[in-house]
Amino acid sequence: MEAAALNRWRERTAEFLIPPGARESVMGDLRESCASEKQLLREAMRAAPYVIFSQMRRNLNLPVLMLQAGLLFWSMAPVLAACCLPLLLLREAWAPVARPSHRQALRGAVLVSFAGVLLFLLLPLCWPDVREGRFIGVACFMVGAPLSLCLCLVRTGLILDGDRRDRWLGSRLSMAEMRLMWREHRRAVLRRNRLEAMLLALAAMAVPALAVNGRVLNLLAAMFAVTALWLVLDVPRRGAGQDFVSLRAAYSQSLIHQQQLRGFLWWLWLSPLLVMFQATMPSEGEASLILENNMIAVLLCFLATALNREGGGRMREEVVALSRLREKAA
Repeated sequence: MEAAALNRWRERTAEFLIPPGARESVMGDLRESCASEKQLLREAMRAAPYVIFSQMRRNLNLPVLMLQAGLLFWSMAPVLAACCLPLLLLREAWAPVARPSHRQALRGAVLVSFAGVLLFLLLPLCWPDVREGRFIGVACFMVGAPLSLCLCLVRTGLILDGDRRDRWLGSRLSMAEMRLMWREHRRAVLRRNRLEAMLLALAAMAVPALAVNGRVLNLLAAMFAVTALWLVLDVPRRGAGQDFVSLRAAYSQSLIHQQQLRGFLWWLWLSPLLVMFQATMPSEGEASLILENNMIAVLLCFLATALNREGGGRMREEVVALSRLREKAA
């Protein structure tokens, strides 16, 4: 009994070392080639660095990483920001294959909120004013529960919004139905890109008017303008494929591309707010304002991450469903 439990522990550890995107295939190969659970764990530890690097490269969204890196280096010390970048890459490598369940999503919201509270509780250790530091600690304890409730409500709303979206079901489609689905997808992408390009162009003119940090906001305004131009030019091909397989592959690639674009746009829209809250934060004193700005920044970052996680999960589910789709005989 103890040997079986030990073997299960080794197998679970081996599964944990492999990112979810490659876990099924890698663990399947290791189970076939390894004679014991001990060898399985040893081989998984050897293969894990290569698999992790492969998943980091596969899931890398370079524009999002560059934007996040810029925000980190602007708002934090360079050493701390440099330490955060590998964590961002590892987080993308461990992205789940499908949408997270509602229990995991709400549990993650609670963990994020109280991790932020714990971080703020460490501030009094380096705070010059003891009374100010005590105020920070008490305030963090008081806002911990409301922050958890707010993050859980945001996560619940995203889950319900994803569940109510219409999805096509079935394992077979005719070529005419596939073409119709592709045309509807293309029209929706064009509509959304043109509308968002117009809003980005307006934002590019309005962002410098915030007048809190001219150099950073001017750079963000230029990014808004370039992104607006990119959205106008980024049009899915009209004739994506002449046969069912190539059209299905083009549809899958378009879904992946649009989700990567969505991930960048969510962070881009929230960047001026993050810059504004960081720029208006006093260097000392006014603990209530510091606490308020930090909590708002946590909410904004959590919102962008949650939106990208839900959208990425839906996209991966659709891509997997498309890969199993077969052409219906006429």
